Amino acid sequence: MKSLKIFFLSALVATAGLFTACSEDNDWSAGELAEGPQAYFSADVQTSYTVSATDNAVTLPVLRIETDGALDVPVLATFAEGEEGLFNVPASVAFAAGEKSASIAVTFAYADLTPGKTYNFSVTLDDPTLTTPYGNSQVGLTIAVPEPYVLLGKGIYRDDLIPSIFDLGGFPEYYVEVYENTNNPGFLYMKNPYSYSKGVYIVNASNFASFEEDVYFAIDVRNPDAVVIPEQPLGLTVDPYGDVWVRMYGDNVGTLKDNIITFAPQTMEQAMTNYNGGSYDYFWGNKSGMFRLALPGAVLTDFTMEAAYAGFRAMVDGSTFPIVAVASEEDTDVASVAYSFVEGDITADFAAEAEAIAADPKNKAEFTMEEDGLRFAECMSPESLEGGKVYTCVVVPYDADGEAAVDSAIAVAFYFPGVGASEAPECQVAATLGYVSEYVPDYSANYPDDTYLFWMIEGQELKEVYLAGFFAKGTMDGMIAQYVDTGAMTLEEFYDVFVEANGEQLDQDFMDELDQYGYTWNIVGKLPADTAVEALVKAVNIYGSVGYARMEGKTKPAAAEATLNGKGALVFDQTVSNQFTLKSVQWVK
Repeated sequence: MKSLKIFFLSALVATAGLFTACSEDNDWSAGELAEGPQAYFSADVQTSYTVSATDNAVTLPVLRIETDGALDVPVLATFAEGEEGLFNVPASVAFAAGEKSASIAVTFAYADLTPGKTYNFSVTLDDPTLTTPYGNSQVGLTIAVPEPYVLLGKGIYRDDLIPSIFDLGGFPEYYVEVYENTNNPGFLYMKNPYSYSKGVYIVNASNFASFEEDVYFAIDVRNPDAVVIPEQPLGLTVDPYGDVWVRMYGDNVGTLKDNIITFAPQTMEQAMTNYNGGSYDYFWGNKSGMFRLALPGAVLTDFTMEAAYAGFRAMVDGSTFPIVAVASEEDTDVASVAYSFVEGDITADFAAEAEAIAADPKNKAEFTMEEDGLRFAECMSPESLEGGKVYTCVVVPYDADGEAAVDSAIAVAFYFPGVGASEAPECQVAATLGYVSEYVPDYSANYPDDTYLFWMIEGQELKEVYLAGFFAKGTMDGMIAQYVDTGAMTLEEFYDVFVEANGEQLDQDFMDELDQYGYTWNIVGKLPADTAVEALVKAVNIYGSVGYARMEGKTKPAAAEATLNGKGALVFDQTVSNQFTLKSVQWVK
């Protein structure tokens, strides 16, 4: 709206002289008087309408000056392409003898119109011998069809869209009005989830501003097992990066269960309209998987747990029984757990095992220990397990009524050394940073060495890999001097914290490549020319051992600007203010 105001003000300034100039030229004379019926549209005829499901017509009054006899005036309607059959306009308007007014009824079937759309067309009195130069022979009509929003009530929204881009601390949760489209049942809307009035992102981030107009954030739940968020703006502008948009990433979907909408991590992507020159580089959405909308009437439960290998018990006969400790906060709904131990790492897909546990909970554990707001339960294998192998413990939480929450089950894989067995094999990982022209020359035309670098990660039997970067060289050394050299942290502890704060986990495509070839690679950019950068890699192998690798590189001095024809590049971390940190993940491959 601001741009329209500026436009109209400029127009007034430009035309002001037309109304202030005076002339002493007195040669002006009146033209010939108009004759004939002189039909016309009144200057105050209503031309803008908002229709509802009960409407089927709008009426345009037509006037004439000479009223002798009956009169038919031809009418012509002009529509946008594809909209010709939606509105019916009569071929003429008929005046009764002696009457100075008549009307044109523009009819339509509301069901044929598209909710949320505005239609524009013109209606013309199409015979200049029957009209007048002193009145309007044409009008432009605007017919708006609003979205049929029906308020369902208030829901509770937990956001993981803005937190996926900006480090503002936590995942805000607050009430929002939830609406449904009655013409398309299953299309839900959150009204103004990012409005200034909620104050969620305004307190510590003056860069944020909400849209002035109402924003209805759409969520398509027509298929509860395949919930989709259409591409749309959030209703939030971030200076200087522009409006924030969101859409689903690929074919990913969410679910609606028990009146609660959730999505898995990294199933959405976001863009800011002015970021990186308006190139629409995309960022992860719902990066942590915390996005949740509890619809009106939903009962929120919290079955959050964590599990970790905690050692084993050895008997005099040589049998060994691994132990997994389960922790949950005191105020969660987890009252007890049931569990099982499975040989191998099944953490990627343990749903069937969780269902089997719920159907026959042979091994159960109660929370018997408390410390610092946490409760602990001990899950010990019911049978002796052989050392030197990887096992998975699957844990299903139960509420106070003894009902299993299978969807909240967790699984932890661990290497079990047993008695006298060697420790878990070390995690071997290596990382390289170099010039695109040297490693993948076919890409160098689109990714020049002065603004892009090639990176590669190598390793065997890796289960998880995290990449934290890219930063100006020396960034980590400065922090190591502050935290490690002073004894506040070990180097491994610092690396873990650094990766947690700045890292991104490589997706399955990269992990498949690592598993098949022993290496994976990509390109990072756009980086400043002649700049040394570094990154940190953290890897976890299938035995649970952790390894780290640092890589360093430097872009070449600035060269002639090259055209980027690729999909984009990986940009991990760029500090944009003292208030928040901007992160994005964009893959070239």
